[in-house]
Amino acid sequence: MNTSLRLICASFFVFAVAHASDWPQWRGPNRDGIVKDPSHTLDKLPADPKVLWKIDAGPGQSSPVIAGGKVVYLDAQQDQEVAHCLDAATGKVLWATPVGPTVEFSPAYGGGPRCTPIIDGDRAYLQSSGGEFNCLSMADGKKIWSVSFGKDYGATFIGNKSGYPSPSGAEQLLKSESSAYKGIVSGA
Repeated sequence: MNTSLRLICASFFVFAVAHASDWPQWRGPNRDGIVKDPSHTLDKLPADPKVLWKIDAGPGQSSPVIAGGKVVYLDAQQDQEVAHCLDAATGKVLWATPVGPTVEFSPAYGGGPRCTPIIDGDRAYLQSSGGEFNCLSMADGKKIWSVSFGKDYGATFIGNKSGYPSPSGAEQLLKSESSAYKGIVSGA
């Protein structure tokens, strides 16, 4: 997501938090992209929405999330994926925590983090593009715990470098799903 688009999204989410309930995960509380707040019906956005604040954000394609008056988003800063927490009303930076090294994607269709954070109570959960899964304190951004799928479990985290299954692989995938599904099968 480019910086301009991120700013537009941040403006929308600030508007939503000022007029609705929390949006703590991708596509909202029910993951359906619907804002449900009976005290603030919203048929359409204003033609010229009031911008409450703006930020400069690095590259990334994850969505910002909101809970408890705080906005959390990920971006890339100097070869690191970084989690940021802002005050939703003012845009004031509350904390910023590196969560993993940036990953070069191929094809290079845009850099930065891909996964949208999740806020659950006093914790934020974040997945880096390189396979680091972090649990951060919403109060100060300190790591409560983290797991590296590569280092801790020997998993090969390949991002988008795996490509698409071949037609015969897609046929195998469909066959495995339709008869006693036991896993994803792909290959030539």
